[in-house]
Amino acid sequence: MLDNNIRINADKFHLTSATSAAAFEAICVTQEQIELTSKPMDHIAHLMSQRLILGLELLLHPDVRKELQLNPDWHSVITRMLKSLPPLTREFPRLIDLQFTQFQAISFYNILQQNPQAGNIYQILESSSANTRLTLQAVLDKFEKVEYPFEHAGGPTTILGYATSTLSDDHHFMAVFPNTEEVIDKLMTLYYRILGRLASLTEKIETNLGLAPFQMPVENENPDEESASDNKAAPA
Repeated sequence: MLDNNIRINADKFHLTSATSAAAFEAICVTQEQIELTSKPMDHIAHLMSQRLILGLELLLHPDVRKELQLNPDWHSVITRMLKSLPPLTREFPRLIDLQFTQFQAISFYNILQQNPQAGNIYQILESSSANTRLTLQAVLDKFEKVEYPFEHAGGPTTILGYATSTLSDDHHFMAVFPNTEEVIDKLMTLYYRILGRLASLTEKIETNLGLAPFQMPVENENPDEESASDNKAAPA
């Protein structure tokens, strides 16, 4: 907004002043906080992914499959889910970017509602809409041949067909942004639904085999002490 000479209330955006420099400083602080928070989660995510892979590999044993009493089509269902995950994972960052663009568009649209004569806002929305449409199409193209992994009311379809079945062809920003929001919601929901199904199946496998449940790592209250311990030289 500041780059487009739009006045803002600094307090509403938690800025020290209504300037580009203050906004940039706030962004840097937020990014640092995100990095500090995400680093510990990376290890946990790695452990959970390994547990998921090992649990699903147990399905290769016929005794495990017999114990679980799986449906006859279990193999095709799991295969479809596993084939869907890589493209969804790869495109997830772009979905996040599109989501951020949505938030920006809502802010600009609210300004336009308050000041219908602000022609530059209309141009910003039109430009953002065009870029959003191109990015959205690039994301959707990745799912043109990826089979939708679950049962669908309209019969077998691709993830592309599932995500775009109710979208309009209108290129006006009043249609593009709702269309984008719907696609983001469908693809993100599908991603988490697949992970949830696979995690639930893995938990069922572990429970039936009497394996210990996954234990979340305990947060160390004194990280400096842990770091010093890790760096301590081994005795000669």
